[in-house]
Amino acid sequence: MMRIIEFFIRRPKVVNLLMISLLLLGSMGVMKVQNQGYPPVEFGIVNITTVYPGASPEDVEQKVTVKIEDQLSGITGIKEMKSMSIEALSQIQIILEDNVDQDKVKQEIREAVDKVQDFPSEVTQRPKIIEINNNRIPVLEISLSGDVSERELRNYAVSLENIMRTERLIGTISKLGYRDREVHINVDPKKLDQKYIS
Repeated sequence: MMRIIEFFIRRPKVVNLLMISLLLLGSMGVMKVQNQGYPPVEFGIVNITTVYPGASPEDVEQKVTVKIEDQLSGITGIKEMKSMSIEALSQIQIILEDNVDQDKVKQEIREAVDKVQDFPSEVTQRPKIIEINNNRIPVLEISLSGDVSERELRNYAVSLENIMRTERLIGTISKLGYRDREVHINVDPKKLDQKYIS
């Protein structure tokens, strides 16, 4: 130890060169480090959502949810599985074990869902598999309500969305409860009979 100290005492230029090198390397390292205010955190939760248009909860349960659950039942690493079948929609939530390779289990879940090919013809979209992490938790939720027509509320929602999209720091915007527009046609049965239309 004394020899090393003695070596540096006798060679001050080497010490200065080492100090400058360390400062430069440290500065370069700091500039390359990526900072995140909210680093991604995996919660070990996977949601599977399938849309079955016009189906009753019983049909959704039997023709969609049960088929997916049967394929998932053989996967190890699943701690808990909850399902909900409502009108036109099947949702399955999977909670993974903590002490497993979660990426491997998630891949097995995707493969199991892909094996289900005998969905009803009305199910035109494949099930959506969403991995839940803190990036999917909204930072801000805005609710619009008031004593106005739904058309006006829709217009306000679109205007607000357009304003928020101009802000470059906003990543994604999702609208919940924003229903697709529908056209209702009320016909007169007597006039239909006169025109011989069933």
